Amino acid sequence: MTMSHRVRLLSVLIALITQSVLAEDKLPVVYQSQLAGKDIVLTFSKLESFGDDGESKPQIKARYFYRHIGKTIPLVLQSDGKLVECIETFNDLDCSKPTGFWQVDLPQENQPPERVSAKWQANAQSKLSPVELRLTTGQQSLNLGAWQTLLGSGPTKLVGIKEMNGVTAGFLMDTRSGAKVPQLVSGLAQDVMQAFNAQFKLELLGLAAARLENHSLDGREYDNSSIHYVSKKILTLGGGSGGYYGGAHSVDGYGSSTLDIETGKSVDVRTTFFKHLSAKDVSPFISKHGFITIPGKFLKRKQTIESLTLLELSRFPASKTPSAKEQATGDQTRADCFEEWKNGLLYSMDDGLPDLDAHKWGDRIGFSFEFMPTRTGLAIYTNDTAEANRGCRGVMFVIPWKKVQRYIVMPLDDE
Repeated sequence: MTMSHRVRLLSVLIALITQSVLAEDKLPVVYQSQLAGKDIVLTFSKLESFGDDGESKPQIKARYFYRHIGKTIPLVLQSDGKLVECIETFNDLDCSKPTGFWQVDLPQENQPPERVSAKWQANAQSKLSPVELRLTTGQQSLNLGAWQTLLGSGPTKLVGIKEMNGVTAGFLMDTRSGAKVPQLVSGLAQDVMQAFNAQFKLELLGLAAARLENHSLDGREYDNSSIHYVSKKILTLGGGSGGYYGGAHSVDGYGSSTLDIETGKSVDVRTTFFKHLSAKDVSPFISKHGFITIPGKFLKRKQTIESLTLLELSRFPASKTPSAKEQATGDQTRADCFEEWKNGLLYSMDDGLPDLDAHKWGDRIGFSFEFMPTRTGLAIYTNDTAEANRGCRGVMFVIPWKKVQRYIVMPLDDE
């Protein structure tokens, strides 16, 4: 998802099954066991997603996680040969308060044994507990290796359920990470819903694994998207998302994704469902300053959703703000954000003059905007992807369906 909502898919290599192939392609060699009665997964391999290239954090010799929690714990080699459990963030590695100690002979990565015997203790005075690590083979899902598949597999629940146009949908959420994907609940043929749901359940594995790795580094990645529209043809989800990924500040944004229910793929609402105005159609109405006044007859006959958006925004009183439920994020109020965004759409980047030419849609004053179907109408929203206290995002201007309907060339619903 975009930071549009942006469902984020983890891109990794295809998992391998045999030891020889594992060694050849440098995928993480993964072991499983139990510790204190809980299932754990451990690797002695370097993990690219943690930036552990052997130079930036050479002291980290292994990582493991409890499957029911999903927080990855780095094991750092001490001078006495023990591995100590530390706290890792994007910017730091703190071993001042160890949560456990390991005694284990580090295996050679290019010749991983089927079993590794280790001992663990909660602190230096605790009794040593034996841990028998078993090499994992065959635990992979599509493009995810064993590490990501096991990390992403966890408890889930159905949340955010909404009914619209005779169709009920919600999100399947990994309860450890908060990562979630859309799911169809009722209102459609069983085979259609099963195919759609199965596709996104697989995607949840990668999303959950990536989110948990981010949280393990104190990245606080989040996604507060909700379902804004659903019919027998499409499903639209949108909301704020972001987090910290290293560097000077977090990255926060607002986005949406409209999915074709039959294929599960994203569709462009603007180009798929609405009529389009050619440059030839527009040219007779361009004044010397580039300002367009489109006659009412012309609007009734042919119009793009971009032109309708500009027209509605130009008519919106400066003293009002939209009644959208979404709140702006950042230091500005929703009213200030909306006014700034509206002016950015209505005025030309070139000369700062009002410009209702929809064909200069990309030539505005640096503002991002997208379209999203909602229950009450077509929403046009702003998104400035930046740190949380800067920019305006999530401010929606909704054009009621009664004004939009005449320009739709492909129905959003079957009814």
